[in-house]
Amino acid sequence: MPVPVFAIPGIGRTSMSRIMATETATSASSAPFSEEQRVELADFLRTRRARLTPQAVGLPAGARRKVPGLRREEVAELAGIGATWYTWLEQGREVNVSTRTLEQLADALRLAPQERRYLFALAGQQTPAINTESDDVMMEGLRGMLHGLEPGPAYVVNECWDLVAWNKAAIQVFGNFEDKPVRERNLMWLLFTDPYFRKLHLDWDAFAYCILMGLRGELGSVPNNPRLAEVTSALRQSSKEFRAWWSTHDVILPVERSKVLRHPKAGRLTLHLSILQVFRSPHLKLFSFTPVEGTDTAQRLVSLLGR
Repeated sequence: MPVPVFAIPGIGRTSMSRIMATETATSASSAPFSEEQRVELADFLRTRRARLTPQAVGLPAGARRKVPGLRREEVAELAGIGATWYTWLEQGREVNVSTRTLEQLADALRLAPQERRYLFALAGQQTPAINTESDDVMMEGLRGMLHGLEPGPAYVVNECWDLVAWNKAAIQVFGNFEDKPVRERNLMWLLFTDPYFRKLHLDWDAFAYCILMGLRGELGSVPNNPRLAEVTSALRQSSKEFRAWWSTHDVILPVERSKVLRHPKAGRLTLHLSILQVFRSPHLKLFSFTPVEGTDTAQRLVSLLGR
């Protein structure tokens, strides 16, 4: 349904009071959120607003603009909320946000599904709990699958990108995860802090950025997760690239891609990466690296495994 084009009128006191009363009434069931979340929410809204043009949302371009993107008043009008109240959100003020308002903001800002989920998480909205009832049975099956994927390396990560299972080929290619302290068995941590991982991936910048934005997307499914908070906090302190990229607030899903690894023993490995979400345990993701046909990668992996 096309977005209607409105003029941008001023918001009077009576209108503003009515908007605030409605918002207060409909946000009573909202979960409280911290000052850090309010700051993140404000930054996220600003970056999403800055990337939109008036033409993209059906508004006239008008006179030359001092800053890129939409004005706050335009976002507020498109979302059907008060401009002053929206300004408070972008200022990180302590206000509650209803589910309805979040939906309207997500529509106005043209958010992708992952961005929409992240917006709700930042506003302290509850999301459906993850079903972990069959994890033990699922992990047993996944370990068998990982073995069957050899000689291609493969591993499984959870919602915090902690490595929870892997095959022998993954150890030979990416290093022995069991030698790492438990807290460091995390794909994000290894990508951004481990020199071996960084040197191994010829497309490190693109791959690390993609995985980082996937991590941000996970915040929507597990808001206020202490392990996620621990990982992101440690990485903000330890990696300048993580700090810079995290501030962009991009939210994307990792995609299938071809990868070339520079292995110290096996040499050049050309692999196709597939990332599969486990149906019964959606917080688990399988990373499978398949040798690309027409290359000698499969033979190199077999030799590396000593077969």
